[in-house]
Amino acid sequence: MFDKIKATLGMGAVAPDSATITPAEAHRRQVSGTLLIDVRHAPERAQVGAPAGAAWIDWTGDAQAFLAATMALTGGDTTKPIALICRSGVRSGHAQAALWGAGYSDVVNVVGGFDAGPENWRASGLPEERV
Repeated sequence: MFDKIKATLGMGAVAPDSATITPAEAHRRQVSGTLLIDVRHAPERAQVGAPAGAAWIDWTGDAQAFLAATMALTGGDTTKPIALICRSGVRSGHAQAALWGAGYSDVVNVVGGFDAGPENWRASGLPEERV
């Protein structure tokens, strides 16, 4: 299972620009069954909260650990729709590239993130929770 991941990580797969969505679209998709994964660090989440109902996998830069945790959440289903969110979209973009490189076919990055940029999750008034 990890052989494919190891083989593809070195390829530097990058998602197309069209694979970004707004926080409002992420919430709409989450309600419809897309797996929303918050990739921020625990102290950030504790300080400012998190998108309600989001799964959490801390993006530490360890792509193999992130992929293993994502596989556990998706049951290895690489067609499962996934939306990734961080503070601003940078870390979630790295996580997105790792998932695309591992063969996940429906992965989007939430632009503006949770609380950065003019159009973010919090500023959009979307559901959030304290963690």
